[in-house]
This record gives sequence, C-alpha cells and structure tokens, in this order.
Amino acid sequence: MTRFILAVLIGVALSSSVYAQRSDPFAPAQPLADGWEKMDERLIFLMVRLVDVEANLDAVDAAIAKSGGRAASAKSAANRAEAGSDRMDRRAGGPVRWDKFYGRTAEKFFYHPTDNHTYHTQTILSQQSPSNDNQTAPGVPSRQGLPVHQRPPQFDYMYRANENAKERATAEVAKIANKVDALAARRAELELDQSKLWCEVAFRVVSRNDLNRQPLYRFAPKGTGNEDLLAATTFVTTALSIVESGESDQSGTFRQIKPMISKARKDLSDQWLRLGVKYQDESSNEWRFAALARYVEDVSSNLSDSYAVSLDSARNSDADRRDMYRGLLQKSLVQYAEAVLALNEMATELANAKSFEPDLQKELQATKVSFSPKNVEPANASGGAHNENPNGSTLFRGHRYKVFREAGLDWMTAKSRCSAMGGHLVTMSDEQENQFMIELATKTLGDINNTGIWLGATDERNEGQWEWLDGTPFKYSNWNEGSPNGKDKENHLLLLLYFRGPQGKEVRGWADQPMAGKIHVIYYACEWDSMSDD
Repeated sequence: MTRFILAVLIGVALSSSVYAQRSDPFAPAQPLADGWEKMDERLIFLMVRLVDVEANLDAVDAAIAKSGGRAASAKSAANRAEAGSDRMDRRAGGPVRWDKFYGRTAEKFFYHPTDNHTYHTQTILSQQSPSNDNQTAPGVPSRQGLPVHQRPPQFDYMYRANENAKERATAEVAKIANKVDALAARRAELELDQSKLWCEVAFRVVSRNDLNRQPLYRFAPKGTGNEDLLAATTFVTTALSIVESGESDQSGTFRQIKPMISKARKDLSDQWLRLGVKYQDESSNEWRFAALARYVEDVSSNLSDSYAVSLDSARNSDADRRDMYRGLLQKSLVQYAEAVLALNEMATELANAKSFEPDLQKELQATKVSFSPKNVEPANASGGAHNENPNGSTLFRGHRYKVFREAGLDWMTAKSRCSAMGGHLVTMSDEQENQFMIELATKTLGDINNTGIWLGATDERNEGQWEWLDGTPFKYSNWNEGSPNGKDKENHLLLLLYFRGPQGKEVRGWADQPMAGKIHVIYYACEWDSMSDD
C-alpha cells in the first residue's frame, strides 16, 4: 500500500497540478483533467463502503493470525494475496484491493477520449493478453496504452476513509478477537459483502447512464425494414436487465445470467440469418455487434461459474480455490459492464445508419429477470398460509424460510451461513410470524427439550436497545419471563425458545443469549426476502 500511494503521489506531481492538495476532501477534483468525466456520487459512496468492508477484512485477518494454530495457517494464502496483488491480478490468483479496483474502474469508465463514441468497442475487440500488459506504475492498468499517471478524482477522500475505517474495524474485531470460529464466520460474511459491492460498483457505471430509458430500447423503430435493428436492441435490453437486477440480487441474477444471455444471442443470430443480415465483414458495425454479443455470452458464463464456485469453495474451506474464483468474479463484473457499454455504442451506430425514429405508439416490453419460484402457490398476504417450495424452504407472506438441522453453531456463524445463501437470520414483524416459525421449527426438528433457534437481532451496539440486522428497532417482541436479562454483560443475541420446561410448562418465547449459547441446543433458520429459488 505504501509503495502504491508513493507512486500515485509522484505521478500527480509529474503529470498535473490539478490534483494538488485540496482543503475539502469531499469535493471532486476541479478542474478535471482532459478526458475525465465527473465521478458519479453513488459510485463514490459504494467505493467508500467497499473501503470499509476491506478495512474490516484486514482487521479480521490480523486477529486470526494472532489467534495462531489452524486458523492462522489457513489465512496464509490470503496474506500472500495481499502481498502479491499485481501477480495475482495477471494470473487470476485472487481479487485486487479497493485502490486498484477503483483505479481500474476509473480508467475504463471515466477516463477516455470524450470524442471517441466507440471507445469501449475498440477496447474490447483489440484487447491484449494480460501477459502483454504494459503497466508502468501500480494502481491503474494501462493495457490500452492510456495515460495512467493521473490520479482518479476522489482518491484522496477514499484513502482518508480507509484510514478512519481501520481504527473502527480494529476496535470492533477486538470484541471477538479470541473466538476463532466467530472470526472465520465474520470473514465469510465480509467477503460476501465485498462481492456484492464489486457488483454494485461495476454495474453502477452502466445504470448511471439510464440506458434502459433511452428511446432506442423502449420503442420500436418507425417504418419497415428495421427488424434487424430491433433484434439488436432486444439483445441489449436483455443485457441491461442483468445490470438492473444484479445491483439488488446478485445470487438470483448470477444463477440466471448464463442461460438468459445464451438464449438472447441465439435469438439474435436466428433473426439476423432469417433477415439476411451480412455480418461476416469485419469492417462492418454488424460484425462488431455480433462479436460483442459473443463476448457478452462468454463473460456471462464466467460470471455465473465464478460466483457459484467461489461460494462452494468458501463452504468447503478451500481458501486458494475461493480466492482464485473471487478474483475471476471481480474481473468478470468489470468486463460485463464494459461490454454492455460497448453494445450500446454499436446499437447506436446501427440506429444512426438507419436514421432511427421511435414509434411512441409501440412501446417495447422490457426484459426482466424473474425470480419467482417454480410450482409455488402465492402466500395468503393477509393470513398465515404457507407452502413448501422445491428447495425445501417454506413460503409465508411473500418471504421464504428454512430451518436447518445443524445444531451448535454460534450466532455469528449462523448469520454468515444465511448470508452466503443470499438470505439472513429470521427477523420478526408480528405474532403471526412468530407462531409460524415455532410451528416450522417443531415440524422440522421435533419437540426437543431445551431447543432454540437463532434470530437476527442484537443489542450489542447499545445494551438494552434491541434491533434487527437491518438496524431497525423492535416493533414487536415476545420475551420469555425474566428476559432479556443481559446476564454477565454478554447476552447480546436473540434466541427463539420452544420447549417444555419443568412440570410440563411450555416455553415459546424469546431470550437473550451469548455468542455461542451455553444451556440450549441451538439450531438456526434463514429467511429470504424474495420468493426466488435458492
């Protein structure tokens, strides 16, 4: 990191004075150097979140290393990844850190000749092998020979945020510093957050342009003889739908992106063949569009596979394999975003050649990524009706729930397991939901003595002020008699108890518990806020 910062500072001094020290770190660099576009504020916010997540990962890694033994040995691969980020970037050995990811994103999407309207297309179709990378300084790759010694706007602000985040992260991790399993679970949770932010950052550079709202992708062209253009824009709308859904639901999107794009490309090819479109001429825009469509299909496959394999490797504690595929995932996200921008460039060129005019009376149906589960009846929104879906989870009022027959996990590990599956520990909104969960737990586990299930709430931040995982305070609670008691100042986590106590007294309510619990046989349940299959 020190070498990187030094190199960037030297580059700034040599190349331009526009990035001199600024009194307001929140302000974008003014004036921007030639070629820079103004950074999107939402993108900056997402990058600061990524900075914070990676600071927490660093703190967790440091705590794991200090804990010694098996956990420290398992983390040696991650430490090597940080030390050799340049090597790993080129050989697909793991993801690069936030500063390099920001530099790469900034160069590809915010620093290019503003008068070159096919920049992304040229970049993709003339891409060199990573082994031929002519990078001459850390930070921003220069594979396309661009002037890389410019500091991306807002870098100072993000670096400062990183320094502040380190202090907070170190203090937070200190609370579980001696709990190896909790540290490992926290790391898994942070890596999942990191992957989601990579997706949001990469896809934000597309969504900020509101391409899906452009007339080219909303309306059919006027007149006849434009079926070939319509086939091309239909392919683009499919690619754009992946961007829209991917920002909010990575798990569901990456499961469907591969078959969706493959089918869309086949439909494009079939329609162009029927229409007699000649796209074999490499100098034509039709050839370029077809080549980009093939590239998008390849990247979509990489995205889907790298996401699935990285999660599978994490579940099986295969750190090297996990890091390799997380690196491929990070790279593929940026490639997909760039490919969508290139598709838009070529679709625009095709439209200009045909003097495209939108027929405002013929609005096209937007392509949507559907996450509705198969063979599942809708839940009764006003009552407690629920149904089983194919993967064994149960539908209740539009959400899905599943109780897992795995006992003995601490709260943090259970939380991480749910996050890795795209859900979260169960949260409660009213008595009906509470009763539903007791019935589901009894059905799944039986009436076991001293049984409980972790719920997604804590008062760790402020003793006695309970809140759900999304930060919202309780609007409903169902505490057992004598709970919460804050025993030993460590009962900060929520447990749903359901068992028969002494003299047959039935206990079906909540209790506060420490991280691992000490008395009860504790299981866990996950909740998914959408009705998608998992």
